Amino acid sequence: MTSRLLLLSFVFIGVLLAGCASQVATYPGTRRPFAEVAHIPYDEAQSEIRVVSVDGRRVSASRADVELLPGTRTIELTYQPPKTKHTYPVKITFRAEAGHFYALSAKVLQGSDAGTGYWEGKYQAFVYDMSPVREVGRSPGPPPAGPKGHSD
Repeated sequence: MTSRLLLLSFVFIGVLLAGCASQVATYPGTRRPFAEVAHIPYDEAQSEIRVVSVDGRRVSASRADVELLPGTRTIELTYQPPKTKHTYPVKITFRAEAGHFYALSAKVLQGSDAGTGYWEGKYQAFVYDMSPVREVGRSPGPPPAGPKGHSD
């Protein structure tokens, strides 16, 4: 886990230095100063993760740095593994802090495309505060399995 966070940190810094993504403010009104908002930079290494909305407000650009107001925020995101055609959104609620940077990650829990190209699996998504590196939110995991021999 530590090596993954370290790798995320290096990728995160590279994205910041590259500055190639556009910025999307997910709050009403005029653009706020950099230090007054929280940031989720677009990460090419995690391009299969897409922020769909923040607090119910749609994010229009899939390859953009997302700016959000400090406070308790709910982001909706999708994770689409390579070579698959379908995914479903999950929501994560976390406390965003002004001037902090956040990274997104996802972990496949089960499922495959069974040769169809349509992924029917389950995944869990995570938000990491990169200032310092720590997990601050995660989507719910899959429901517990039913009794043996029964499927839900």
